[in-house]
Amino acid sequence: MPQVATFHIGNEIFGVNILLTKEIGKIQEITQVPNAPEFVLGLMNLRGQIVTVMDPGVFLDQKTGVAVEERRLIILKNQFELDELYRNDLIGEINMSRDTLAIVIDRIGDVIDVEPESIRATPPNLASVKKEFVAGIIQHGQKLIILLDMSALAKRCIPQAETLHS
Repeated sequence: MPQVATFHIGNEIFGVNILLTKEIGKIQEITQVPNAPEFVLGLMNLRGQIVTVMDPGVFLDQKTGVAVEERRLIILKNQFELDELYRNDLIGEINMSRDTLAIVIDRIGDVIDVEPESIRATPPNLASVKKEFVAGIIQHGQKLIILLDMSALAKRCIPQAETLHS
């Protein structure tokens, strides 16, 4: 049974397969990069590793009222780390950046167990976020969790992330 890490951005609850995450932490000093796209907040040094920090709220159409220093980061596994999970049949094939990416969230939620058959298709009337980044919807108790398609999210960000690191 897969586990999903849930988190809040704006007024919505999102989720991501926990196997795609490396860690969750506080935002450290971010160095802004001139001419970077609006969703790239900049670069951060995480224990000697350069991390591209992105705000998915920008292209998920989610506005936040939370101050940057109070928000959290989800550090995602890079392609090399995910390839190992794929070779061990723990995840399906996914295309992420060779570099480490982090997404800024308003606050972390819970880690929940999800039966694969409980993931529903994205409803056509889901107007609060851009559907191209949604893998499905999970009903967890009274809450609806929007499961993010990290491949689609990374695809949008990879060219910018790799340009920033070069």
